[in-house]
Amino acid sequence: MRRMPARARLLENDVPIAAVIDTEDIFVPYEIARPTSMQIPNLELWIAKEYEHDGIEASIAVFDGLLERLESIGVRIGPGSQR
Repeated sequence: MRRMPARARLLENDVPIAAVIDTEDIFVPYEIARPTSMQIPNLELWIAKEYEHDGIEASIAVFDGLLERLESIGVRIGPGSQR
C-alpha cells in the first residue's frame, strides 16, 4: 500500500484536533503557520503570544487550553469517553 504524503493526509483530516500558534514563535513564523493551519479541516485553533515555541513544556495552561477547545466542540475527554 502506498502512503499518502503528509500534506494530503492533513487536508483530509476528519478527526477533531486542537493546536496553538504563537505569534512570537522564534522557529515557525506566524505568517506561515496561520494560513497553513487554516487549510486543515476540523482544527480548533488557538492564537497566543505568551508561550513562544515551547508552549506545552512552558505551562500546563497550554495543555488545558487545548483540551478546553476540544471540549467546546463536543469532544469528550477523560474517563468513560470513547476513543
